[in-house]
Amino acid sequence: MLMLVLALAFAVLVAVFAMQNATTVLVSFLAWEISTSLAVVILAAAALGALIAGSLGLVKQVEMRLRMRGLQGRIAKLQGELEALQKEKEALAGEQAKSGEVSE
Repeated sequence: MLMLVLALAFAVLVAVFAMQNATTVLVSFLAWEISTSLAVVILAAAALGALIAGSLGLVKQVEMRLRMRGLQGRIAKLQGELEALQKEKEALAGEQAKSGEVSE
């Protein structure tokens, strides 16, 4: 929730900055040239940055979910092994108790 509030505050600051810098500029990229408002350039750059950051965050989130799924599988496997070992321990303790009774 805090990140959303901070993102909205940053978006408002960028919008105010862009509107106060509304002069026309010539933007050149490779073979293209376009004359546009500086506000449009600022807002487009901010939007592109947000899109890239969001994409990177999404990739990280997918990686973490995959890792979590693998770890949950490992936990389930280890719990199964633990239960099997506990049953084996109980069986051995029962056998030991019986052999102790027989030898007495």
